[in-house]
Formats: sequence, structure tokens, C-alpha cells
Amino acid sequence: MRKTVARRRENVRDAARCFRLGSATARAPSWQAAGVADAELFMNVQIAVLCDAATDYAGKMNLLGTFDTIVARQLPAVHPQCTVALRIAFDRTEEGKHKVTMNFVDADGRSVMPSIDMPVEVEVPAESIFLSRNFIINIQQMKFDRPGHFAIGVVVDGRLETSIPLHVRLAEDASGGRTG
Repeated sequence: MRKTVARRRENVRDAARCFRLGSATARAPSWQAAGVADAELFMNVQIAVLCDAATDYAGKMNLLGTFDTIVARQLPAVHPQCTVALRIAFDRTEEGKHKVTMNFVDADGRSVMPSIDMPVEVEVPAESIFLSRNFIINIQQMKFDRPGHFAIGVVVDGRLETSIPLHVRLAEDASGGRTG
């Protein structure tokens, strides 16, 4: 019991030292108390979704209607409007220029639309250990010629960091058969 209480006090002191931001001792929290070896903080894709709409207000991302399936009455189908919303946190070691690329592909890896490149300059404020950036990409009149599985790849500096799955399928009519 005494060891547990002493360990908790030590962890609280460690946490207080970790979060003295603005001082030269600012560092990432330690995971050792949770029994996990400390990991280096690196770029982290915190949000990657396909949605009806998204906004960024003073660094706060607002999402409306996330989805992963489009049900079409007939093919080809045109989805009138959707948004890819990304939030990426960068570590101090990643300061500088980066390129975030979005690739929309079908199940065979063929492009559904041209890639979108988004340059980003990362400069972590002195009082922090990371910087988050929001990316909101609006897509109009997305055309699907056939049903199937698609993916939106999020690539940072040439490395695939995550992908967003999308399934396009035909609606079934009242008799259980496919329409279109």
C-alpha cells in the first residue's frame, strides 16, 4: 500500500515537471507509470474521416455527418458534395516544410480523382511540444461508375500514414433485388 501511494505521488510530481510548459524542461508525458516504455512523439493523424461537411473555427474542427458507405439508386452515381477532414499533430522534431497528399483510389489502386497536395509549414510554439493542423478538403460532384470498395490515402512526405475506407453499393428495391 505504501509503495502504491509513493508511486502515485512520484507520478504526480513527474507529471507536474512534464507540463511546466514554457520552461526548458517541457517534454512529452511519460508512459512508464502505465507500464509502457516511453515512445518518441511523432506526427499523429488524430482525425481522418469522410463527412458531409466540416469547418475549422480558431483551430477547432467541427464535423457533420461522418460516413463510410454511399448507397446509390443507379450507376453511374454522382455524390453531390462531401468533405475529407484531417487533423494532424506534429512533434517539435518535425518542424519545417511538409507535404500532405490525399489520394482517392478504387480497390485496384487506380485514381478516382487527381491527387491533392497540401503544403504545410510546421513551427511549434516555444511553450508547447506539438502543433496540430486541420485540413478540410471539399469534393464536389464525385462520380462513381461502379460499386465497390474505395479508399482515401493520407500521405505525408511520401509515406502513407492512414487511409479512409469507402464502400459504394447499389440500393435494393422492395423485392430484395438491386436497382439500376
